[in-house]
Amino acid sequence: MAGDIAFAVAAKVAEYTVEPVFHQLSYLFFYKRNVNNLKTQVAKLEGETKDRVQRDVDAANENGEEIHIDVRNWLRRVDELIKEATVFYADRQRCKDKVSYRVTPPVVTSISSKGYKAIESRTRILTNIMETLRDGKLKRIGIWGPGGVGKTTLAKQVAKEAQKDNMFGKVVIVTMTVEVNVNRVRGEIADALGLRFEENSEVGRANRLRVPLEDEHKGSTFLLISRNHDVLKSEMGIQKGFLLQVLEREEAWSLFKELSGNTMENPELEAIAIEIAEGFAGLPSSIATVAKALKDKDIYAWKDALNRLKKVDKEGHGKIHSALELSYHHLEDEEAKALFLLIGLQGRYYVYKYDLLIFALGMGLFKNINSLEEARARLHKLTKNLHACSLLVEDETRWVAIHDDVRGIAVLIASKDQQVFSKKVYSELNEWPEMDTLRRCRGIYLPWCYMRNFPERLESPQLEVLALENYSNDYLRVPDSLFEETRELKVLDICGMMCVPKPPLSLHFLTNLQVLYLYWCKLDDITMIGDLYNLQVLNLCKSDIKHLPEQIGKLGRLRLLDLDSCSSLQVIPPKVLSNLTSLEELYMGNSFVNWESCSSNTGTNACLVELMDLHRLTTLDLPIPKAEILPMDFLFRKLERFRVYIGDGWSWDGNYESRRLKLKLSTKVGGGVRLLLQNAEDLSLDELPGVKNVVNDLNEEGFPELKHLSVQNNVEIHCIFNSIIPSHAHCIFPNLDSLALNNLSNLEHICHGPSMVEVEIFCKLRNFQVNNCHRLKNLFLFSMIRSLSQLVEVQVSGCRYMKEIVISEKEDSLNVAVDGIQFPQLLSLTLQNLPALVTFCSTEITPSTSQRRNQEQAIEIETKEIKEVDKQGSLLPLFNHKISFPNLETMVIKHIPKLRTIWHQQDTAKSFQNLATLEIDSCARLINLMMISMAKSLVHLKTMKICNCENIEEIVSTEGKNFEDVITFNLLESLALVRLPCFKSFCSGNHTFNFPSLKEVIVEECPKMEMFCPGNLFAPMLKVVTQEYSVQCWKGDLNTTIKHLFMEMHDSSGK
Repeated sequence: MAGDIAFAVAAKVAEYTVEPVFHQLSYLFFYKRNVNNLKTQVAKLEGETKDRVQRDVDAANENGEEIHIDVRNWLRRVDELIKEATVFYADRQRCKDKVSYRVTPPVVTSISSKGYKAIESRTRILTNIMETLRDGKLKRIGIWGPGGVGKTTLAKQVAKEAQKDNMFGKVVIVTMTVEVNVNRVRGEIADALGLRFEENSEVGRANRLRVPLEDEHKGSTFLLISRNHDVLKSEMGIQKGFLLQVLEREEAWSLFKELSGNTMENPELEAIAIEIAEGFAGLPSSIATVAKALKDKDIYAWKDALNRLKKVDKEGHGKIHSALELSYHHLEDEEAKALFLLIGLQGRYYVYKYDLLIFALGMGLFKNINSLEEARARLHKLTKNLHACSLLVEDETRWVAIHDDVRGIAVLIASKDQQVFSKKVYSELNEWPEMDTLRRCRGIYLPWCYMRNFPERLESPQLEVLALENYSNDYLRVPDSLFEETRELKVLDICGMMCVPKPPLSLHFLTNLQVLYLYWCKLDDITMIGDLYNLQVLNLCKSDIKHLPEQIGKLGRLRLLDLDSCSSLQVIPPKVLSNLTSLEELYMGNSFVNWESCSSNTGTNACLVELMDLHRLTTLDLPIPKAEILPMDFLFRKLERFRVYIGDGWSWDGNYESRRLKLKLSTKVGGGVRLLLQNAEDLSLDELPGVKNVVNDLNEEGFPELKHLSVQNNVEIHCIFNSIIPSHAHCIFPNLDSLALNNLSNLEHICHGPSMVEVEIFCKLRNFQVNNCHRLKNLFLFSMIRSLSQLVEVQVSGCRYMKEIVISEKEDSLNVAVDGIQFPQLLSLTLQNLPALVTFCSTEITPSTSQRRNQEQAIEIETKEIKEVDKQGSLLPLFNHKISFPNLETMVIKHIPKLRTIWHQQDTAKSFQNLATLEIDSCARLINLMMISMAKSLVHLKTMKICNCENIEEIVSTEGKNFEDVITFNLLESLALVRLPCFKSFCSGNHTFNFPSLKEVIVEECPKMEMFCPGNLFAPMLKVVTQEYSVQCWKGDLNTTIKHLFMEMHDSSGK
């Protein structure tokens, strides 16, 4: 099942229905089926219904009859629908043909199951779930049980075990809460599948995501979790469910004792611990939370904890509530407590650390902090601690996740202890609460605020934080006097407010305001904001604003200015930005682009040189559409994070934490840009005249920080690295994860020069894509292979003169002996549109010293064989038996016209043993696909598709053997044979073939195929053979069906 994609969807669905969400996701997973259904229905509409109606209309016209208006409208609408469908098919094909830049992360972080304990009752259920997955017959499996029993933890452990056992090609966990965001779900799936795409639109991203999924949806398995069995059964359609119950008494005590540190030597302490553990009714989440909170504490802390728990129980709260409140009170850091409450009050499962940083700064949560960098470091430390205490579900670089139950406790504590008002999570607020409720509030958080009528004044004189979020199409309209009595306000966060012609006039009373969020607002004249002289953060992200007033330059204490996605912003007057001398972070992505040239005297807009006065700047997002306006000394020495896009044509995307640089230059690279180059983690280069060797010309240190490199559309680059030219670096690209080379018309070498044995290069490279580099004759030097052990995906396309993938340097330059070429981690290999390719590697392999004596005779024979074959020009196999891909799962070979043999005749069982998907297309000289020995080794093959091979006659060749043999394709589910004019049979030998899992056979345009095979054939699960135009046929068994189709075709053609 190595080719499957398993989607483990962790859904908290106890109180609400997620069927609409599941329907949304099914559009992604079952896209191909939907497209095929559309084709069938359109063909039926066009070929049957419309033609019949049109004939009736034509007959009526001939008889001089009047045609009803509704009939004419119907025909016109049918024509429009057919036209729309035609456009859709064309768009889909363009999307499929587009070469994408794919990056597969080393580990899908959401699959982590840290802290998982092997409890016997859980281990039994885990074993049963894994057996169900291995069986592969059920595609929707459920886990259900009460809150706190560990459903999500178990699901993550299932995912981890499935990934470890290579049961699925990809394992993805998606958490869905009531705040359904299908676009976020798509994004999480895309990230986990290793898809990087630049499209800004949701439709663009969705279409890109559908392509890799569409051919694999049949193998997808869904693991769904819920508190409610009826939801799983009736609404989500699970085929089998597993009930997860509370722990037995002994299991609960064992878990508690282990997590609390096994410090039970004191009998009195042990007695208290037993009472505490029994109080949580076998709920592992509560047990773990409290045990971690009390670990290594003295007996007084344990006594206090027991007293607190008893008190909470008397108040009628549940066990989970008790555990969480106890864990909160045992946080030793007051900042951690405040941050935990703040996270809960955000009202979401996922909370961005960017938002937490800004709120914490405005509220003064962090003490003794002098910069945003220090605050960010403190924030990461505290979220890590909260996660360790089980108060956060996840703690990632950019966001944290908090469980619904935990968030509810945080809101309850904040409401009780800090006079905070927060509307029930996910419930829309349409009317303003009673003023008496709000009068003493210090914080008001309304994350789902859709009110149309606000009070004239908010009578909350102690209010410090006000957050109103409106994501509807109608803007909030706030009275001018609303803020007159909230003069202590420090954080004001309003999303979706109408501020035309001006914001509420009472805004100028908020002289203590530290943070002002006007997110997704309609703005016009915001001059008054310049009077808020204590402001540290101004966020106008995604707001509709055309002009940033000069008065903003008066905000001398401003540390962060966010103008991200203010796409209407046309004017920033000169000196506004340069006057913000305290600015540490500036976000202008997908925003203002009308920078003046430094030599311009018009004075209507800012110029880039102003930014160089911002000496405290550590974060910069900046699009620069014209490289000509760059100052020569454009230099920032303190940047910790940046996304700088220079030149037109770049689309903006949203990873705030990376150092990303995109260059499209028609001039040489300047000094300031070179500094960004040296520190970049993600680098894209377009055009770039004057560069011939990427490393040697741009960064002699070897790009030590770089993780992703894309180079495209250059006519001067000859190689990526030239070892002839002296370099200061011993290791080149030491951290590079992905490399994409596109449209480099003069690229001749990836690495050039003497042997690379003494230079480490690409030692962490996982993904390598090469496209339309016509002068490139090979990818890797033989001496580089040892550095490429981490490669996961290789894609080579459209290289006109590519002869082989791996080539040896001169023999006298090789100082290393190896037993063969192995790519131990490679999962996917695509070779397409390579008209000159003959073989993967023709190099004679030198054995290691330990094996040399025993192999001398064999090597002599092998060498002779290679040389003889080489003289004949095109009989070399694509892969000789010295080349090994022990973990390869997907292999695509298209448009390789010189290819005659794929595998060497000798045993290759260990070389391709995990291959799951094999696609061969347009290889005109290929006569057969594999020998019997190779067929027997493909024990994990699941999908085989052979198309447009003019001379192929059979899939499995008999190797000249006359005796019968048994060949089993144990996991093969889908076989497609399309447009093969010379194809006669799967195998011409009298062998027995077993296909126990085969469910789909497609045979199209194979006019010479008289039978499937002459020997015995077993395919118990196959019930239909699909032909052209999705026509299906079945005559009892596969051989009989193929014979029937052959006879039917020849009878219809008159032959």
